[in-house]
Amino acid sequence: MLATYIENCLAKASIWALANLGKYAIIATNTYLIKKIGSTLSVKYNYSAIQVAVVGCGNWGKNLIRVYHELGALHAVCDASPQKMAQFEESLRIRACSFDELLNSAIDAIVIATPSVTHFELARKALLAKKHVYIEKPITHHPEQILQLQELAAEHNLRLMVGHLLQYHPAFLKLKALNAEGVLGQLQSIHATRLNFGKFPTEQNVLWDYAPHDISMVLGLMQELPTKVFASKENPLSHTTADTTTIHLHFADNKKARVISSWVHPFKEQKLIVTGSKAIVMLDDTQPWEHKLTLLNYPCAWNDGLPQPFQVEKNPIPLLPAEPLKNECEHFLQAILTQSEPLTGAAEALNVTTVLAAAIQSIASEQIITLKEKQQRTAIPEGIYA
Repeated sequence: MLATYIENCLAKASIWALANLGKYAIIATNTYLIKKIGSTLSVKYNYSAIQVAVVGCGNWGKNLIRVYHELGALHAVCDASPQKMAQFEESLRIRACSFDELLNSAIDAIVIATPSVTHFELARKALLAKKHVYIEKPITHHPEQILQLQELAAEHNLRLMVGHLLQYHPAFLKLKALNAEGVLGQLQSIHATRLNFGKFPTEQNVLWDYAPHDISMVLGLMQELPTKVFASKENPLSHTTADTTTIHLHFADNKKARVISSWVHPFKEQKLIVTGSKAIVMLDDTQPWEHKLTLLNYPCAWNDGLPQPFQVEKNPIPLLPAEPLKNECEHFLQAILTQSEPLTGAAEALNVTTVLAAAIQSIASEQIITLKEKQQRTAIPEGIYA
């Protein structure tokens, strides 16, 4: 079965799918396949052929600057603070300039890591200037703005991508592969928690700051939009509209998901628990690589119509460690070089934002929001990660 899976991956040139196999690819007994895996994974892209500029040199922007510099694609930085720009200009020997200067330069792609309220206008101007665009999450707070950006990108044959980072995490990629292979059986429920205590942004609430990652993963697994959304909030700090949110998602065939986000939690927790009819898989991103992804025995035994208590056995799933941000940045550059649609492109971003906007509406009205039929779009486009 493993050899057949590898052959299918090779036939589709599915580099990421092969990478998800981790150690299992290494232990394949067919020498020919092992050689083919090596040649496939060794495909090289000339990232230096793409000139990238990062707009926003703050907490997350500096990580994007580091990775694009390591990939040989970084050519310029831009920030409202001259001091921040000067720091990178000197240390990395790259150009520091204004946003207008970027628009009129030979830069190929603009990476936007500014406050979310600025995303739409910056992205719109970049696309009009015929630049490929990567935008940190959330892409914008309004689905109709995403449609405008999507139309501009299509009109000029440009790549538009949003930074839903965990779609490029080796553990989540492996989880998706297990689900696609039927290891979990029929999906039944997903429980996601992203909890912490520390940074408290003032430009957006915790729903827009934390929840996009988990909504993106939920839709990536469900492969559809929910039919109903209900959300609630807590606001102990009273500095934004919400410091803790809980989002309940109802899907077809009685599938459900719950996403809990908080930045006033006493300890850090980043878990995704996926329950199927055959197994449960838990992704715990606070754990070391050897324990990030575990398979749990399930379902329990039944006796006289009642479930029986049993000892949970956690079976670690081997992974090949890799930096998700580097995977994400490489994917953006590869999409430009191959003129292909990114995994987290406008279509995926639109679905995530549609769910988040429904959650905001539910919080405001304290009502269940039913998504209209016209909003039921395909969650994830066909592609290398499918």
